[in-house]
Amino acid sequence: MSSSWKSYAVVGALCLGIVTAASVGMAQDRQPGPGPNAPAMGPRGPGMPGMDRGKMMEEMRARREKTLHDVLAIKPDQEGAFRAYLAAAAPPPMDRDRAGRPAREAMTTPERLDRMAAQMADRQARFQKVAAATKTFYAALTPDQRRAFDALPMMMAGPEGRGGRMGHGPMMRR
Repeated sequence: MSSSWKSYAVVGALCLGIVTAASVGMAQDRQPGPGPNAPAMGPRGPGMPGMDRGKMMEEMRARREKTLHDVLAIKPDQEGAFRAYLAAAAPPPMDRDRAGRPAREAMTTPERLDRMAAQMADRQARFQKVAAATKTFYAALTPDQRRAFDALPMMMAGPEGRGGRMGHGPMMRR
């Protein structure tokens, strides 16, 4: 068996392990659903009644970080780079305070365009920060860890530029 096939086999096994671990973890996290006469929606919309979305997202992020740490087999001397990467790639806090901002309907078209331009500039600056942190972290990895990181599913590898929050799928923030 050539070394390139061995590499593919290792990467395939890692991906299969991630998928298996995720599906087992999801199955264990599930709680029994409501009875047949219970309402389909909880007090906060679809999903589990009373479940705090922020807490749920934090738990999901923590599981993703642990899995990434385990899959990459982060060594003690790489821990600092790993933590710096996670800190830079962490999603920004949600802006729940709308006080003092005009409602979209009350804004003129040029005001909306200016607001959109400011939001795009903020996103671009955030992307640059996360990209720099990712490159620094990537440089600290061994060649085997780099191959594993490159092979990770896009949602697993990081919350920003590798698919987690770039407007695709359920992780989209809005």
